[in-house]
Amino acid sequence: MRLLGLLGLTVQLSTLLLVLAGPVPPRTTSTNTPLSDR
Repeated sequence: MRLLGLLGLTVQLSTLLLVLAGPVPPRTTSTNTPLSDR
Protein backbone atom coordinates (compact mmCIF):
# COMPACT_ATOMS: atom_id res chain seq x y z
CA MET A 1 0.00 0.00 0.00
CA ARG A 2 2.95 2.31 0.64
CA LEU A 3 3.97 1.89 -3.00
CA LEU A 4 0.75 3.62 -4.09
CA GLY A 5 1.55 6.53 -1.79
CA LEU A 6 5.02 6.84 -3.28
CA LEU A 7 3.54 6.74 -6.78
CA GLY A 8 1.15 9.55 -5.88
CA LEU A 9 4.02 11.60 -4.49
CA THR A 10 6.11 11.10 -7.62
CA VAL A 11 3.15 12.06 -9.81
CA GLN A 12 2.62 15.24 -7.79
CA LEU A 13 6.32 16.10 -8.08
CA SER A 14 6.28 15.51 -11.83
CA THR A 15 3.21 17.71 -12.25
CA LEU A 16 4.90 20.42 -10.19
CA LEU A 17 7.97 20.23 -12.42
CA LEU A 18 5.77 20.46 -15.51
CA VAL A 19 4.00 23.52 -14.12
CA LEU A 20 7.36 25.13 -13.31
CA ALA A 21 8.57 24.37 -16.84
CA GLY A 22 5.34 25.79 -18.27
CA PRO A 23 7.00 28.55 -20.37
CA VAL A 24 9.11 25.88 -22.11
CA PRO A 25 7.13 24.17 -24.90
CA PRO A 26 6.97 20.37 -24.43
CA ARG A 27 7.14 19.90 -28.20
CA THR A 28 10.88 20.64 -28.15
CA THR A 29 11.56 17.00 -27.21
CA SER A 30 9.43 15.72 -30.11
CA THR A 31 11.08 18.11 -32.60
CA ASN A 32 14.51 16.94 -31.46
CA THR A 33 13.70 13.45 -32.79
CA PRO A 34 13.90 13.23 -36.62
CA LEU A 35 11.87 10.01 -36.66
CA SER A 36 8.76 11.79 -35.36
CA ASP A 37 9.23 14.47 -38.05
CA ARG A 38 8.71 11.79 -40.69
